[in-house]
Amino acid sequence: MQKIADGNDCDFTLIGRDVVFELLSHSIDGQTLLISDLRPETSDLKLSIPLLGSHQVENAAVAYAALKTSGLNVPDEAIQQGFSELKWPARFDIVRRDPPVVIDVAHNRESALRLRQTLDDFFPNIPVVLLFCTLEDKDISGMLEELSPRLERVVATQADHPRAPSAEWIADQVKKVHLPVEVVTPTAAALERALELAGEQKLVLTAGSVAFAGEVSGAWQKRNR
Repeated sequence: MQKIADGNDCDFTLIGRDVVFELLSHSIDGQTLLISDLRPETSDLKLSIPLLGSHQVENAAVAYAALKTSGLNVPDEAIQQGFSELKWPARFDIVRRDPPVVIDVAHNRESALRLRQTLDDFFPNIPVVLLFCTLEDKDISGMLEELSPRLERVVATQADHPRAPSAEWIADQVKKVHLPVEVVTPTAAALERALELAGEQKLVLTAGSVAFAGEVSGAWQKRNR
């Protein structure tokens, strides 16, 4: 990437070399990091973000570096306020804390790995019931393999999306990674079944696609009006 930047006469900023960051604190309410910009005429800046997961700390550092190299004259105080008020629905979105219900958009192997790591960080000893639907072109086995160490059971369903496969097909993919699964449709009914299976002692997690996360979020809001 350095060669590409040089070839196009562009500045190149490398996170971990030009801009480094340190996690100062994290809890279920958010995370605080210290960013040290090692380039000339810059100083350290403490940022607080409401998003959870170590990957979101990395994302914050990248976003900060991009903003600082954009040419926009944004005061540090405005940057701090913007990061603290950040809203990004369905990114490890804890819509209920006790018992926990978490909505996430993880839809590939890498994001599923990050999701499991965040589960291990914030809810390390709680069995998980996964409410799952994805689109037919996704790496379903990769996602499930990454999440499987935390899963007790899966509820497969079908999202209201033109590329969403049948819940039965989803369930067949789940069986291939040797996880217990049942089929429930539509999404609202599947959510109720996942909550029933979880009871008061387990965590309900939803994942699989951005579209599905939106559908589950809508079902959750409707049931809690």
